[in-house]
Amino acid sequence: MKQLLALLSALCVCTMSYGQKTVSISLDKGASTLDYLDLREHGFIIKTGKEKNYSKNLDWQLHYYTPALELVWSVPIATTQINKVQGQHMVATPNGDYVYHIENRLYALGAADMFLTQVSRQGKTKTHELALKEMEGRAIFRFCDKQYLTFINLQENATKDGSDLLLVYKMSHQDFSLQKTVTQLPLLDKSFTAWEYVAHNDKHLWMAGKALSDKEENMQCQLVALDAQGKITQKTTLNHQVDGLHMRQSVNHHYIPGAEGFSDGGVSAGPTTSMYGASRTSYHLDRSAFAGLLMDEKNHTVYAYGLYGNNKGIGTGYVDGYYLTAYDLQGNKRWQQVSEENDPLVQDTKYRKHTSPYQRTTMAYLTQDHHMRLQLGTVDAICTQEFAKDGKKVVSYRHDFEKGVGYNTFFKCFDPKGPVNQYYHQHFSKKNTYYGIHSSKGSVLVEDSNKSKISLLQW
Repeated sequence: MKQLLALLSALCVCTMSYGQKTVSISLDKGASTLDYLDLREHGFIIKTGKEKNYSKNLDWQLHYYTPALELVWSVPIATTQINKVQGQHMVATPNGDYVYHIENRLYALGAADMFLTQVSRQGKTKTHELALKEMEGRAIFRFCDKQYLTFINLQENATKDGSDLLLVYKMSHQDFSLQKTVTQLPLLDKSFTAWEYVAHNDKHLWMAGKALSDKEENMQCQLVALDAQGKITQKTTLNHQVDGLHMRQSVNHHYIPGAEGFSDGGVSAGPTTSMYGASRTSYHLDRSAFAGLLMDEKNHTVYAYGLYGNNKGIGTGYVDGYYLTAYDLQGNKRWQQVSEENDPLVQDTKYRKHTSPYQRTTMAYLTQDHHMRLQLGTVDAICTQEFAKDGKKVVSYRHDFEKGVGYNTFFKCFDPKGPVNQYYHQHFSKKNTYYGIHSSKGSVLVEDSNKSKISLLQW
């Protein structure tokens, strides 16, 4: 209770204007929005504080709001390091019962320990230190379910025949005890990328390996499903191609609510922070960057998405459009959509020109009605395409945005004719930073003045 009262000094005032609900959060001087976590119908978490390097006075705080902008709790988060570049991020259970702030602590010899702060539904905090030696392998992904905080690690070429080992560590929400399961994954030949995380639900964890053909016309994907005991229960092969076209590289993100923000397919990087990207200090695009994968477990569908060019050439940066293909979990193609000449972003010569793959992003996520949303972005604009479960395109629009102004990707995905953008164009300031959250109760705009005040606006 003492912690809660201390943080409620971040005064919250609710007013009604312009047909929207507004919540203002007052912060200490120099503090701003640092990160957020989307829990869909259960609300969202905002992290505030200072970004100053080499200072323990960062004033990190987490604020949990319902979709109706009602404050559930607001708590301070202790920091044990002085260099914010080492990386911090959040994960949570799907219903928000437990929220974790994870701080990676790196030392001169390369050891990376973690300092965890757990916040319960009641706003009570507990801390735990996790030593590197307690977990083996390379970290791939982290997520929460009702019982555990789960760490997905991979140990490559770990067996005599060269197979990889999947190491799943489950940490109890109650006492932080750690359980470990080890699975020998199927052997992939040298043309395949390393195994990557695809999806999870209450029963299964899905992993994938990919192999691109020499002409970049075909991508073979090996999918495996594992149960809670680490046993492989299903193997599926997707023979993915876009007839007559050649796949191109891009930074492929698929969005996992409540998890680490974005899962970066084809990008070698640490755990992500969705706002200032502290742990995204370097990227390395590999061959898996030629096709992103997103799974809709409820509808037994896996989507492959990405960019294509009309001509062969792994080294070329020219792009002619995008593709989206839906498969069932047995590997059968259900439908495929390829961009048309009149698609808003495909017409942009800046988008199609020869450039680094890092200058183009593709982001995929499922809406609450299980439509597939595909966003294609450059440094100047983003194009949103939404497809129903039968492949019919139901949304298509382009959003241009100001240079030198801070936005998160979801803000750029709001309908340009919707109330969020109407408000934005009336009240826009280059001094502000703007973030968007798609709440189940309506669109939420986070307007950060960068002067110790944040406004949450909902329509």
